[in-house]
Amino acid sequence: MEDFWSKMKSGIKDGAVFSANKIELYSKIGKLKVDQFSLKKKIESVQNDMGVRLFDLIKDGKGNAAGDDIAILSFVEKIDGYDAEIKVMDVEIERIRVEAQEKQSAYDSEKSATTEKNTTVDDEVVGV
Repeated sequence: MEDFWSKMKSGIKDGAVFSANKIELYSKIGKLKVDQFSLKKKIESVQNDMGVRLFDLIKDGKGNAAGDDIAILSFVEKIDGYDAEIKVMDVEIERIRVEAQEKQSAYDSEKSATTEKNTTVDDEVVGV
């Protein structure tokens, strides 16, 4: 009967550890995804502003000079900066995922080693 309760306790503990790790993982990734979404909205806003500026240049007959326009270049620079931030966040998300997998693998290995050790002791007691 004690074996049943120890297995039950172990199962509950494993479930709690697994859940806690997943909650932590998804919380970190979720925050980064929200930040990325915010940056993508900023990019859309800048692109809209850039389109308005480009329209004005073309309307005024200066469309060929758009690549030299200070406002257009400023918009491009902002977009490039936001894109760089998004890429950094992508790397961070991947790092968090790898770290979580390593943490879970280490826990699983530790649990497996403990289970094998207990099984060996049980087999020796029974005489197998």
